[in-house]
Amino acid sequence: MERSDHIAFVVCKHDRLKNKARALSEYLGVDLREEPNRTDVGKYLNCGRDYYIEFKDALVCLKSLDHKKHGPIFSDFSCKSLEYRRLSRGVKQEAIARAVGVSGNYRPDVIDLTAGMGDDAFILASLGCNVTLVERNPVVFSLLENGFDRAQSYDALNIDIREIVKRMRIVFMDGSTFLNIDSVSADVIYLDPMYQKRRKSSAVRKEMQAFHSIIGTDEDAPNLVSVALKKARYRVVVKRPLRAEYLSNSEPSFSIKGKTTRFDIFVLPRFQK
Repeated sequence: MERSDHIAFVVCKHDRLKNKARALSEYLGVDLREEPNRTDVGKYLNCGRDYYIEFKDALVCLKSLDHKKHGPIFSDFSCKSLEYRRLSRGVKQEAIARAVGVSGNYRPDVIDLTAGMGDDAFILASLGCNVTLVERNPVVFSLLENGFDRAQSYDALNIDIREIVKRMRIVFMDGSTFLNIDSVSADVIYLDPMYQKRRKSSAVRKEMQAFHSIIGTDEDAPNLVSVALKKARYRVVVKRPLRAEYLSNSEPSFSIKGKTTRFDIFVLPRFQK
């Protein structure tokens, strides 16, 4: 899905970000405003446009027109949840680290075809992997790009985060299009496709609720796996809900299970390590 039908408008309150805000509003085909203008909220909510993008100071965030729904959503590589994953348990214990094959001194180059907010890619980069993040949704990419921009200007207190982000690069492109570029290759290709909502929406994080609205599901995920299997040098890793069926009914070489998610790993025999 290249355009989001759930975005009402774009708000920009900072001259430095005006060009990016204007480019996003033109891409989405929505108004660029200086203020949210709450008087026409009902009109947008009635036609299903329940979010807007705000460019404010140095921050770009996704906001709900229904302010009671949830707070602003933005990319933040210094957030407490990522800090906990990176420091509290030791990142090498992360299931994703084992899934992509991190071991000893081996740090694979990884392509994350469904980057989202970049959390998993950040964890891999904190291990020393070079990660290319591919994101095709313009709204999500704008949030991700802003997270990168802010991380690169962090002060000395967050210099470790700044160094981790240097091992990451972001690309605004459809995943299959990116993989079809002749020069593109990686040791590992990673996918975390958007899947159907759970029945109890209260159990879904606010980010996931919003992303389900503006992105929908990744219906082309089975095709992405097929293309990835032809391009990866070492393995393809697919993140799935714990009890979900195998994507495209293709049985992986093995799986690593967590409490709520599962990593299905397709090892390519010609490049087994």
